[in-house]
Amino acid sequence: MRLLKKLYAEYVFVLVVLMLGLTTSGFFAWVQQQSAQEATVRGFRIAAQDRIELITDKFDHNDIVLRSLSAFFRASEHVSREEFRIYTMQLLQDYSYIKALEWIPRVMNTERTAFEQAHGLHITELSGGLFGRAGNQESYFPVTYAEPETNNKRILGFNILSDEMRKLAITKGMNGRQTTATGRVNLLQVSNEYVPGIVFYEPVYKHAGHNADGHELEQMDGFIGSAVPMSDLIEAAIKPLNYSGVNIIIHDLMADKDEDRVLFVRSTRLKKIPSEEILEDYRVRETLFEQAIIDVAGRKLQITILPARGFFTMNVTPAVYLILIGGIGFTLLLVFYMYSHIKENERIAKEVETRTKELAKAKRETEMILLSTQEGVTGINQQGEIVFCNPTASQILGYSKKELLGQSHHNLLHGKRADGTAYMVEDSPIQHVLEYGTPCKVRDEVFWRKDGTQVQVEYTGSPIFEGGDIAGAVVIFRDITKQLEMEKQLEQMARHDQLTGLANRILFNEHLKNALARAERNKTMIAVLYMDLNGFKPVNDTLGHAAGDKILCDFGAILREVVRETDVPARLGGDEFAVLVDTIQKQEDALLLVERLLKRLEAPFEVAGENFPIGASIGISFYPDNGQDAETLVAHADAAMYSAKKDKKLSYIIYGNAA
Repeated sequence: MRLLKKLYAEYVFVLVVLMLGLTTSGFFAWVQQQSAQEATVRGFRIAAQDRIELITDKFDHNDIVLRSLSAFFRASEHVSREEFRIYTMQLLQDYSYIKALEWIPRVMNTERTAFEQAHGLHITELSGGLFGRAGNQESYFPVTYAEPETNNKRILGFNILSDEMRKLAITKGMNGRQTTATGRVNLLQVSNEYVPGIVFYEPVYKHAGHNADGHELEQMDGFIGSAVPMSDLIEAAIKPLNYSGVNIIIHDLMADKDEDRVLFVRSTRLKKIPSEEILEDYRVRETLFEQAIIDVAGRKLQITILPARGFFTMNVTPAVYLILIGGIGFTLLLVFYMYSHIKENERIAKEVETRTKELAKAKRETEMILLSTQEGVTGINQQGEIVFCNPTASQILGYSKKELLGQSHHNLLHGKRADGTAYMVEDSPIQHVLEYGTPCKVRDEVFWRKDGTQVQVEYTGSPIFEGGDIAGAVVIFRDITKQLEMEKQLEQMARHDQLTGLANRILFNEHLKNALARAERNKTMIAVLYMDLNGFKPVNDTLGHAAGDKILCDFGAILREVVRETDVPARLGGDEFAVLVDTIQKQEDALLLVERLLKRLEAPFEVAGENFPIGASIGISFYPDNGQDAETLVAHADAAMYSAKKDKKLSYIIYGNAA
């Protein structure tokens, strides 16, 4: 009986150990599988969210480009084709996924002939797949400027109202005064292949006077358009990412037809996967997918990220089988002993994995920033020798990385000033960083390229410390040559009339205020001539704006011819001009200039082989007799001009002498 009890007790113990072993092994197998699945899901979520954020950023950048170009048109009275090309050139370089930027003005039917003559094109529309002359309608929206022009010449003059999808987009833009986008359209590439994309339109409104209540009125001037192939935008968005294994699908939720809903389909695997396979995975997708709906210029786009086949799988891992098999043969004590060690190992492994991922992420972000930044980065040691440079630095300076490393940063790149004189090393802000550890920022300086030319740069220098001592410095610089040129062009455009080249109202008022200060100090007189062209409107209305512009330019040339070197001629707007007659002793000095101008205007203006008599009504105000400040002098000269225009007998009137 005792033997039976003993055997029973031992067998029970064995059974208990076996049951505990099986239970423990199954538990650890389940934990391992859950951890693997969570890691798979987590990795997929990160990959999906990264792509969604980058794609959204690219759409936001396109919106910034449209608003920038729209602001440029609103700020300018007239933008020429060349000015449009210069302004868009840098934008197209910075945002290469934008394949075309267009200016699409609103042209009324009454303006069509003058518009076509002025721009040397015909307003066209699509009929039967071919471009033909557009029929008569109340207004048109022809593509007038398109950059890059070599890739988009064929669409110049195309009336986008003739395309139903584009018409719906710009109608929505006018009604809502907002950026709009078409649905899926086929964009013609340089290779004569069509790719799916979206065309965005930004409305441009300009000042059109004031209503009876004094509120500012605006009128529709046209649209800024950007053509964006979806494949190019997605490629540019995911370019910084170095991992693959997901499929990207973008749907237009506002498309009328099912076939137009799919805007983009592709896999980020190196091996090209057919679109049909990706869409099939989308239709039968299970729980592992990520979706986001974004608003792009009034259209709802759905971005779906799916695992590519063979990636982010949820299969049972080999570790699960090993745990199950190994756990059956262990006793309860060994199981608990191993369990304690496994838990500790898992904690350590998780901490190591976390630290490793953090380090890898930091390294990846640092490398991505250094390699993709548009700024040059160089590291120098305490002796001023270059010990690091990124690709942008080599590109800007024209040296290879091998040629830069080990060389003196100052002697090689910074040893001369812009005028060619020596730049002493002790005067260099970078040397001060190395000696005193004080960061520096220099707005406008020159570095020297390998070919001996100079490059305008903006740079910062930051010290590197080791153990409290200065070990070197990091110099971050960027090429601002084009920026300085553009600033100079914008300054010129902001202060001069773009048609005649004369000073505009802003620059004229600045000169007038300075002249008033001088006249007050020197006790001299100045005169303001305010003039309006007679006979200009009939020519402009009959022959068109091109003929009117020629008369305005010719009149501006006459003003330059008759005024003194110290005087300031200006175009204030339309056919209104002004002249600041500076530093005169008596009124007759200004009247001599007026007589010269009227004498010069006795000859007719020649336009398109015909002669047109163009006169001028001139109002004159004097400082200090007719006003003590710029606003008063201009207002009194303007009033005198209107009196001369009504009189019909007098070509000019001095303020206060009008009947």
